[in-house]
Amino acid sequence: MRSHPVFACALLAAAAVTGSAHAQRYPSPQLLLVTPCGGQAGASFDITVTGQNLDQIEGLYFSVPRVGFESIAVPERPKQTKTPAMKKQKKAPARQSNKFKITLPADARPGIHDIRVITKGGVSNPRAFVVGDLKEVIAIEPNDDVPQSQRIELNCTVNGGIGNPTDVDYFVFTGKKGQRVVFSCLTSSIDSKLPATIEVYDEKGKRLASGRGYRENDAVTDCVLPEGGDYNIRVASFTYTQGGPEHFYRLTVSTAPWIDAIFPAAIEPGRTTEVTVYGRNLPDGKLDPAIRLDGRPLETATVSVTAPGDPLARQRLDYTGHIPPSASSLDGFELRLHNQSGISNPALMTYAAAPLVLDAPDNDSAATAQKVTVPCQISGRLERKNDQDWYVFHAEKGQAYSIELCGDRLGPPLDLYFIVRDGKGRIITEQDDGAEVLSPQFFTRTFDPQRYRLTPATAGDYALLVSSRDASVQAGPRHGYQLRIAPEQPDFRLIAMPAVRIQPPQQTIFPGATVVGQHGTQVIQIYAWRSDGFAGDIELSGKDLPDGLSLPPQTLAAGQKQAQIVLSASADAEPWTGPIRIIGTATIAGRKLIREARPATITWPVPQPNIPAISRLDRSLVVAVRDKAPFSLTADTPAFTAFPGEKITVPLRLTRNWPELKGPIQIAPLTPLPAFNFPNVTLTPGKDTIKASLDVKPAAAPGNYTVILNGQAQGANPQKRNQPGGISQPSTPINVIVLPKQLVKLSVTPANVKVAPGAEVSLVVKAARLYDFEGPVRLRLIIPAGIESLQAEQATLAAGDNQVRLVLTASPDAPSGKINDVVIRASAEFRGRTIVQNVKLVVTVSKEK
Repeated sequence: MRSHPVFACALLAAAAVTGSAHAQRYPSPQLLLVTPCGGQAGASFDITVTGQNLDQIEGLYFSVPRVGFESIAVPERPKQTKTPAMKKQKKAPARQSNKFKITLPADARPGIHDIRVITKGGVSNPRAFVVGDLKEVIAIEPNDDVPQSQRIELNCTVNGGIGNPTDVDYFVFTGKKGQRVVFSCLTSSIDSKLPATIEVYDEKGKRLASGRGYRENDAVTDCVLPEGGDYNIRVASFTYTQGGPEHFYRLTVSTAPWIDAIFPAAIEPGRTTEVTVYGRNLPDGKLDPAIRLDGRPLETATVSVTAPGDPLARQRLDYTGHIPPSASSLDGFELRLHNQSGISNPALMTYAAAPLVLDAPDNDSAATAQKVTVPCQISGRLERKNDQDWYVFHAEKGQAYSIELCGDRLGPPLDLYFIVRDGKGRIITEQDDGAEVLSPQFFTRTFDPQRYRLTPATAGDYALLVSSRDASVQAGPRHGYQLRIAPEQPDFRLIAMPAVRIQPPQQTIFPGATVVGQHGTQVIQIYAWRSDGFAGDIELSGKDLPDGLSLPPQTLAAGQKQAQIVLSASADAEPWTGPIRIIGTATIAGRKLIREARPATITWPVPQPNIPAISRLDRSLVVAVRDKAPFSLTADTPAFTAFPGEKITVPLRLTRNWPELKGPIQIAPLTPLPAFNFPNVTLTPGKDTIKASLDVKPAAAPGNYTVILNGQAQGANPQKRNQPGGISQPSTPINVIVLPKQLVKLSVTPANVKVAPGAEVSLVVKAARLYDFEGPVRLRLIIPAGIESLQAEQATLAAGDNQVRLVLTASPDAPSGKINDVVIRASAEFRGRTIVQNVKLVVTVSKEK
């Protein structure tokens, strides 16, 4: 990956997460369960939300617009008399439940959306909420055996749960002979922990179908009903080892279409393309016995698809299915089909970043390799067991090409690798699993190979092999891939997550949301996908922020893949809850690129910061503004420039917003500062301003740094409404530009300068510019003091130029000999500072030629 040292900043440590609680007088809510977790568009129904700190609930927030809701009173539970044994038990965090009647708009978009709870303390983390088009049913216990099967209608969705590891749910429906019925059981994709398994039986107890592990823990199967009559469906936890409130499911039983795969699954923006859809109950679908999934033949149908051509759509991921971290950098849209029974599941289609080429069916060996012209994006498939796909392309000398293979990120598990060979058959590279993980809290591990940068030393043909490490089992219509071979196209995508909440003493990581107190601050975690070698600065700004809420100018420094940014609320900011947007702007090869950050959250708590968490993309980045923050910590001078080894004096001002907050406040960096030293300080009442010292380490790499300090008030919240362990607030951001010691590397011709008395010599000064600096450079030839026989003119290296001439003149009476310590001094303005560097010369005055 190409990088510039001036922009090289150290990444945050993997466990550098903030324990900054949402320090308000009222604790922030946490949403754990929504029952049911979805409903039919246009319907009204009751839901129950369960979580912690829901005792002052004010409403609900849906990412789908125009959802109506009203609170339903919940009867108080009778107080339980505690036994001595119960009193000795460790008290678990209390859970509260609230009921609402909600009404979904008739035109609500089908798919997975977000629901959040709004309370006096702020807004909760999201939970998945599904909008469907079929009738909805609630599972009713007992339904643990065939005689207790709950009767349902065909073409409905059942909301149920597995209450304990050995729990089993049975349902019975009546079908007609010849109907192809699809059974889908969503779990992972709707924030459930259930590893679902489903089975279908006829009236005689014969098993007709079973399924599990279709995508993560979701389960899908189907069967063609052999006779008219009743059929039983059995839902359970695979291996019968998991169960409880978090193990819920949505079981859909229907004759609506189901899409298993699409070929090609990528389309050039703005183009209309004929694609082949593989699935079940497809409109105008034809059964193809040769194409099978889990032993069942699939149907094929040809569909005309037009990809959005809007430039903004090209950089979005407009998909209402589940999006794990590994897929968060993709751009695409969804395809759905419908028949008289309903609409299909969403199928992801991506945008081709180069002219599209389809995988040929006969490219299984090097001898029959498919010839492709670069740039191209190949849409391919591993169609059968032990399949290999070979391609040949011509590459030009010195041209940098990106080779990127995407399969696992597209959905079904696929452990791909690729091999590149030169024209003589020698292996240039073999690329396997990518190693890039942005964070344990946003765990992006994938089985896709990492991108390879090919820069040929000679022009010629190159062969490329694509296959799977598990090629004996990973084959079929669902195992498609996208292979891009093209000149580098540097770009980036951003992810924005609320700062995770750490609960001591176990250091448990909890899902969170962003809550900012009046006259306070809160951090948001930013992750960056940098593609094709892009390593420059990304300027961050906010959009759709209400009055009183601001995002001070901050930068994701060059080379950095994660950072924290600060939201600030004014003292008179009105209470508010709603979505905001974070925008990243970068200039790449003279082009300004603007990208909107994609929101994400952790789904379930994890016991330690370094343990990979389950997380996903959300539909919106929701922020709440609430009552006074306990205090504010402000850097009155927010921006500095400094050279390595310099000291910066930062004036800090603490404002205590809570009168009862009278104790000391300890100030320390929010996360480790590899480039700086900050001696921790303590502020006490009456001494709430200080000039803190921020020392730039001598070895600090030049770059654009954002420093965030953290104020920590020890002890419990004086109002006893917050968690033990103190309350904290991040400071306003401190932007520090560490300057480089030189902006250009100078070379002089001739290297050995000779000049005769009364003559002149022309020096050619060449400059290799560093850190993308393009400004003018002033050049002076400085003669040691006391030597009056040499004179030199000044020159300026114009903006963008790399060469200039300097003329050195010797007086007629110049004495012969060597003159040491002649200096060419280069000076340039950079970030408001003058950067000076010297190149020493030895000049020989001689009458000899």
